Amino acid sequence: MSCTYSSDGDSFAVGLEDGTINVYATSNWERTWTMRGHCGQVTSIAYSPNGDRIASGSTDSTVRLWDLTTGQLNHHILSGHTEPVETIAYSPQGDLLASAGLDRTVRIWEVATGECSRILIGRMPVECVIFSPKGNQLAAGGLNRVQLWDVGSGTRIHTLLVSDEFTRIHTLAYSPRGDQVASPGPDKTVLLWDTETGECRNKLTGHAQDVTKVLFSPKGDHMASVSGEKIVRLWNLGAGTTRVVRNSHSKEVLGVVYSWKRRQIISFSRDMTIRVWDAQTGVCLQTLPGHDDLVNPYDDLTYSSLGLTSSSIYLPQDDRILSWAASTLSLWDVESITRFRSFEGHSGRINGADFSPQRGQIASASEDGTVRLWNAETGECLHVLNGHHSTIIVVKYSPRGSQVASGSIDGAVRLWNTRTGACQRILIGHADKISSITYSSDGSQMISHSNGTMRLWSIETG
Repeated sequence: MSCTYSSDGDSFAVGLEDGTINVYATSNWERTWTMRGHCGQVTSIAYSPNGDRIASGSTDSTVRLWDLTTGQLNHHILSGHTEPVETIAYSPQGDLLASAGLDRTVRIWEVATGECSRILIGRMPVECVIFSPKGNQLAAGGLNRVQLWDVGSGTRIHTLLVSDEFTRIHTLAYSPRGDQVASPGPDKTVLLWDTETGECRNKLTGHAQDVTKVLFSPKGDHMASVSGEKIVRLWNLGAGTTRVVRNSHSKEVLGVVYSWKRRQIISFSRDMTIRVWDAQTGVCLQTLPGHDDLVNPYDDLTYSSLGLTSSSIYLPQDDRILSWAASTLSLWDVESITRFRSFEGHSGRINGADFSPQRGQIASASEDGTVRLWNAETGECLHVLNGHHSTIIVVKYSPRGSQVASGSIDGAVRLWNTRTGACQRILIGHADKISSITYSSDGSQMISHSNGTMRLWSIETG
């Protein structure tokens, strides 16, 4: 199953194993369209940048474009792939759609006409495809090589030979300016390629396992990389030098994130530590202690797309880290690298926490069956929210911060008033534990997820 919101949050689409796509209006969560046509599982789905179309890819080897004003196919079925379509991506401008499958091709489709304008033929199945930031170039990664294509002409600009041996190119990253593309390399390396000349600018060596993630800094002059090992590597790209961060962690690094306000890297590991690094020197500025149980067994994912572990949140607007372990919450200031505040009161392990959009309040969920609301500045416990009959797994604030939702092993979602602590509504329907909660952008609806099923709720009526 695949699902996604439109960019404005007004629409929500779900692609199912039976080939059906259901589209919902988030203003009332009524199903506006049920679109049928695929003969196989919907593997990928994407809204156009302006939200008026949906593209879907399937194991039936087709791509389909749907008109959201009619719920019908916008054009004929986009046929051409001879193997399952694995991924699709709109260009930044939304006028083109790229699809990649197991048939060793990338196809570029004209969204306005539904015609395939380019067929980019490779030598192996394509595992990933990305547009450059300006949308004028496309990078496709497969076995041992990356191919750069001119989107306008469909000509292959460069073939970047990564290795003569078995090297899977399953991740790629363009620099913010689009002048470089990073790829995994042979012998556990990261290769930086000049997108204009096709030459390898740099080969970053030092990892002991295959690289799983590369991350450019916001300015593109630095980069961080991680693999399946215990270290973080920081690279100064502007100076053309590399700096190896040794003894980063004692266990596997789950992810990294840049501090947007300062030239610092924050890393998160299975060794139950969070570490702050100087992105230029590679010096460890601080290890944030007090985490004896970092990985949450109730989470379906061990880290988020931002590279954060399930037991921490990075707050870029405040440059702070909110972390939790055992029965204690900690709020850290990244600038001074000190613990800003500790929050104690739960009698059981904390499974989740959230920071209010108003920034003055924190909510925590615990195995003791309670949610606690805290004053973020003073550490005072404002309310203890009782009502669930079992361990609480997840807690989430509404966009305005006036409400907080909690999900439990008991299958219930409870909605609480953050000012009074009163329970406003109990949402019953799931038969298993609640693993995640997501509010719509205006806070009028919510999606809860439990053991492979999702429910769409009206906050006003339940």
